[in-house]
Amino acid sequence: MFLFSIFTFSFTTLKYISYFMLDLPYGGGNRIKLDKKGYAAVALAFVLIIGSIVLYVFEFRRFDMILQVKKLLLFALFVGLIIGYFIGRRLSAGEEEAFEKMRIYMIVIVLTLVFTPLYLSLINRWLDFSDTEYKEAYFEKADAYISEKYGVLKGEDVKIAGYKLILIMDQEVLQFKAKQNPFPNNKKGDKVLLPIKKGLLGVQYISFADQ
Repeated sequence: MFLFSIFTFSFTTLKYISYFMLDLPYGGGNRIKLDKKGYAAVALAFVLIIGSIVLYVFEFRRFDMILQVKKLLLFALFVGLIIGYFIGRRLSAGEEEAFEKMRIYMIVIVLTLVFTPLYLSLINRWLDFSDTEYKEAYFEKADAYISEKYGVLKGEDVKIAGYKLILIMDQEVLQFKAKQNPFPNNKKGDKVLLPIKKGLLGVQYISFADQ
């Protein structure tokens, strides 16, 4: 219901934005005239969309820490299609042309599928009240990396942005990034304990307190 409300509000507002921003025949005289509440809705929709993109940037690295990422993505596909269908049907209710209805359906469903994994990942992690379970894994390596795309100049101080970690757990290779190296004193082949939590949606993920 939460996701449905967010997506419905954003897409409904964007639909009116398209009418408001684009010049229609006869000098745009058919454009919708927005009042103060309309402008506020447009501004809030932009904030939600831009905010979602920013959240995606910060949340994207955490997808590697999800142990059951396929489960999350399949669930997101199912939820995204359902939400996208009902929002598309609602927004296209007033359209008479089949092409326009199809266009609305396609745009809404595609965008919903893009953003649903983000919100489900956040819901799974933020609304998680389960206890932390520690599982054994074998440490392979932790390589530091820098944020500069083009390297550093000679004599310039190197600032470590994070670490790329590789571990083996249950005969599966785990690769993820972390701001701090959680195993600074371990060598290849050492046994380590990974903190695992099960989120609200039942999806397990690696949970370091300082990450």
